[in-house]
Amino acid sequence: VFNLPRFSEEARDLETREFYQGDLSLYLNFVHPAGWDRKQVKQFLDKTFKKQLAVGSGFRKNPAFFSANHAMFFNPDWQSEQAGSMLIKSRMQQ
Repeated sequence: VFNLPRFSEEARDLETREFYQGDLSLYLNFVHPAGWDRKQVKQFLDKTFKKQLAVGSGFRKNPAFFSANHAMFFNPDWQSEQAGSMLIKSRMQQ
């Protein structure tokens, strides 16, 4: 929820950094313009958002190995291998 896609337009306007040296993640760590940090967001999700029955049950149904790095595969633009690889190549050339 608090991930910044590496090749997003928003990433160009924010102070970003890798999570760790050599990180191959699809996401970047970033400094939020309003001063939010990952710990504050996680606490909000755990204490407020996930307590709602419909939301919390959805989180509990996802397997533990499912992470934010899998979210891109639900994007309709990535439904074919060719479309996905073309999108990656175009983003890398920017």
